[in-house]
Amino acid sequence: MTEPATDEDFFARLDRHCSHAYDQLGTPPELTAEQVHRMALRRVREGFTAEGEQLLRGLVEAGDLRALTDLGVLRYRTGAKAEALCHWRRAADRGDPTAMHYLGVALAETGYHVEAVVELRRSFRNGRAAAGKDLGLVLSRTGKADEAQDVWQEASKLGVAEADLLLGFLWLGRGDTSRAVHWWRRSAQRGSAEAAFDLGLLLGEEGALLEAAMWLRKADDRGHAQAPEGLSWLRRLLVEYLRVAAGPVFGSEATGSVLGTNPVLGSET
Repeated sequence: MTEPATDEDFFARLDRHCSHAYDQLGTPPELTAEQVHRMALRRVREGFTAEGEQLLRGLVEAGDLRALTDLGVLRYRTGAKAEALCHWRRAADRGDPTAMHYLGVALAETGYHVEAVVELRRSFRNGRAAAGKDLGLVLSRTGKADEAQDVWQEASKLGVAEADLLLGFLWLGRGDTSRAVHWWRRSAQRGSAEAAFDLGLLLGEEGALLEAAMWLRKADDRGHAQAPEGLSWLRRLLVEYLRVAAGPVFGSEATGSVLGTNPVLGSET
């Protein structure tokens, strides 16, 4: 009768098995550039910035255009703004619309508005819809409101909710509240918390309290920091409206308008 194997024999066999278990699998395949790119971004998000940067630089040396743009982002966030602009210029010259966008915003922030417009326009024309929002902002800040309007309308057609938001502000500044409502409603319907908040306040001022409440609640659901205060303001407005409406019943002198408090758009009061 065969004696049962000892524990040592078992573990010895297990070691031999593990040492040869993957022999038939061959050499592990090399990671693709896409996999390395995702790994680099994940390492940065996890706080291993130096490791992520090293991976990105390896990709850049291999000619990866997206990695060059992302390396610029990483260097910009860590304070090396001059180096970031160099990376974005290289990527922009090679045709990356995202790099053109980032370069344009950085140029605008440092006062180079003419150069910023060139890069942002290039980005927008090369298919980056989000660049339209910033292009319009730079144009607006340099006194070209009509051009900004055209760009924002074009960006709106491409689904940019922030362009709708800015068009609302543009028309509000011109005193046209109906058009402001139109654009803010469009932006809010596309998911903008800021537009929902501003629309709620404006509709409240205009007396459309039910719709105002709906949009302020949506702004609150979307995490807008001032939405709870906006809802409190609207409740006070509703109480005042009911007081005025019920005035003759209770014998009070209900003169004036519910808008007599004249709340300022965006006010926290």
